[in-house]
Amino acid sequence: MKLFRREQLRLLMLTVSILLVTAAGQVFAAQNVILIVGDGMGFEHVKAGSYYATGQAGQLAFEQYYKCAVTTYPLGGGAPDSAAAGTSMATGYKVPNGVISQASNGSPYTTILEYAKSMGKSTGLVSTVSIADATPAAFGAHEPSRSNTTNIINDYLYGSKPNIIFGGGSGSWSSSQISTAQSLGYQYVTNYSQMAALSPTTQYALGLFASGDMTYEYDRLPSNTQPHLSQMASTALSILSNDPDGFFLMLEGGSIDHAAHSNDLNRVTREVV
Repeated sequence: MKLFRREQLRLLMLTVSILLVTAAGQVFAAQNVILIVGDGMGFEHVKAGSYYATGQAGQLAFEQYYKCAVTTYPLGGGAPDSAAAGTSMATGYKVPNGVISQASNGSPYTTILEYAKSMGKSTGLVSTVSIADATPAAFGAHEPSRSNTTNIINDYLYGSKPNIIFGGGSGSWSSSQISTAQSLGYQYVTNYSQMAALSPTTQYALGLFASGDMTYEYDRLPSNTQPHLSQMASTALSILSNDPDGFFLMLEGGSIDHAAHSNDLNRVTREVV
């Protein structure tokens, strides 16, 4: 397993492209970047998910790809929270637990989403938990505390302005923030049917599908109107792929972490797969 150190990761995100070499020796730059984050997902979670889905280990689709690793420990060492780990992935910098993509003096660390935006690419944040939670915030906000939910939302609206914002957490948004989003051009949707009706030519879409975190897959009933992560991803891709300059999309399975905190194997495995 290769270990990308901080400066290598920063270079990767600065270019927002991965150099690929074909069998014929041709080198080209990827136009689009999709980053899928399993929040709290470790090697044993992956193994459990594979056993649940296929009856044996090592069979999930993403396990078949090239593997590398990035360190996500916080500044000062120890176990990271989602803010520090998300910042490591989004910026290549280490921060203390709880800090969202900024230095100790308050200056922002540019995120891969912001680099993509500066290159003219469309961008998106999608999560199964509150869209203002630490992981998505690390890609689109800069705050001294992950608890600054109101400020994180304002950072999205007035700062990074992702083209797609899909997830839970409507209870964290004030009515004025939702109105502001609409005045900035966001089409606001609150359930799967409304999301599915969005035109692929939509420029900005805000989907808030639960007051808090979205319902665990294990607990979904047929009457549930929330979209699945796969459906949010599909809609996001249908919109973002219309940008001829390409796109950056962060997809988070955020409920893996929450289920793991409770040692809830049934919900962990369903969220992994």
